[in-house]
This record gives sequence, structure tokens and C-alpha cells, in this order.
Amino acid sequence: MGSFQDEEDEDDDYIEPSSQASPETMENARQQFEQMFSIPNDNKEANNDVELSTSSSMNEHERFELSTKTIHKAVLSNRDSPPPLTAILRERRLEEIQLLSTLAFSDEATNQLWALWIGERGPESASNLLHAEGLMAVESWNEAELVLLSLIEEHGIHWAEPVNRLATLYYMGGRYDESKALCELVLDVKPWHFGALSGIVMVCTAQNDATGARFWSEKRLPPVGDRRKKWTEEFTLEAHQSLEKASLVGRNREIGKEEVEFRSVRAQLEETVRHNDRGESDPSDESDFDAWQ
Repeated sequence: MGSFQDEEDEDDDYIEPSSQASPETMENARQQFEQMFSIPNDNKEANNDVELSTSSSMNEHERFELSTKTIHKAVLSNRDSPPPLTAILRERRLEEIQLLSTLAFSDEATNQLWALWIGERGPESASNLLHAEGLMAVESWNEAELVLLSLIEEHGIHWAEPVNRLATLYYMGGRYDESKALCELVLDVKPWHFGALSGIVMVCTAQNDATGARFWSEKRLPPVGDRRKKWTEEFTLEAHQSLEKASLVGRNREIGKEEVEFRSVRAQLEETVRHNDRGESDPSDESDFDAWQ
């Protein structure tokens, strides 16, 4: 979401136009993304028909029920259990940290960060996300909502950008409570997400929540200067800590012990099969089979 500028806010130097997800910014981010993944123009909208066939037959109550169910399921399924950190995801997280650190001195990395966030789950999913963005631009809000909900259902809340776009959509539709909750989910995953930080200020202001607006306004991306350096240092450190935490997913869990035991038993069984093929007897055969059962 973009920035909010409160006319009565005396701390106007916290307003940073470059943190807005304006149409120009999004177009630049789109171009950055397409360069990163080399998506041909004629393939951009492949797979963009995600569950749109039901949109015209759903009333407002049904769409509300669908959105609530989808988000609730996504939160319960993996809020505290992010997906394992693959080599590709780790590389993207490291690039994000590097770009984040450069914000201390300039705004040049903002478009690259938008592009990185859009492309976190690969070209096909990103293409669907950009399609949802296009639907929002022409006010096809119901269709955009279904595309975004489908992406959230598929990828969970740890791909923050579809959640952020849905927060924007709900803000545009006056669904402020839902929008704020989604902004908070984004910031739970990426506390440095300058779009969501600006967006939640907009939502709080729309709700006449001056305390909330002030609280979140103080966390927004400041203009280049001493406060920007402090902001960047704080969130770069937090991004490093988040990466370290993500790298531990799957370690020191019972599943690891079970996998070791399974491999050990499998090796014993394979050895038994080799003995049997050679017509040899293995005194441990019976006990091994009993243990595996």
C-alpha cells in the first residue's frame, strides 16, 4: 500500500513519496521483475484465469465468507511454521537484505525491492499477482480479490505481497478492519515492508484511530538522513535475524529423528534384499522386519 499524508500531522518529514506503490512505481517494479525473470510480453497473462469463473455468481456475503475462510486457513496453517528455506529463497532473502541496506543513502532500491517482493514465488505466481494488480487498476475488484485469495491459499501468508495487495483492495473498498488485519500480517512477516507501513497508517486514519496512526507513522520509512540510517540499521538487523530463524526451520525437530531412523531401517532392508538375492541368510532379518513393523 502507498503512503498516507495527514494534513494535520506535524511530523511531515516522515512522509516519503518514494515509498508509495504508485502506478509509476508499480510499472517500474513490473519492468524490474520482467527483466529478472525474462517473461515475454505474450506470456505475461498466462494462467491469469485463476478461479475467475465463479466471481459473477458470488454475492457480497459469499465473497466475505470465502475471504475469511481462506485467510484464516492460511494463518493457521503456517503463521508459526514458515516454509523451509530453499537455496533460491535464501538467495532472494540475501538480496533483499542487501537492497534494504542501501536505503540508508538513497531511494534507488525501492523499485528493486517491489520487484523482488512480487517475484518471491517465481514467474508464474508473480504473473498472476500482476494480473490482480491490473484488475484492481480497472476496478474489477471482485475478480482481483479471487485471484489474490487463490494466491494466498496456495502460498500462505509468508509470501507477503498478495496479502499486502489484498489489504490495499480492502482499504479501497472501505473494509478497514480486514485491511488493517492484513497489514499486520504483512508486517509480521516483513516488519520493514515500507508499503504496508504506509498502508496501515492510511487505514488507521480512515478509522479515526489517531493513536494507531501516530504509532505506525513513526515506523514508516523516513526521508534520507540520520533517521533513515537508523531505520535501515534496525530493519536490516531484523531481516538478518529473520533469515537466521528461517534457516532453522526443520532442524532439531522430531521429523529429523524420524528421517534418520527411516533411512537406517531402509538401509538394513536393502542389505537384506541383497543377501536374499544371493541366497544368503542374515541372522538379523527377522528382528529387523519386526522392528520396522
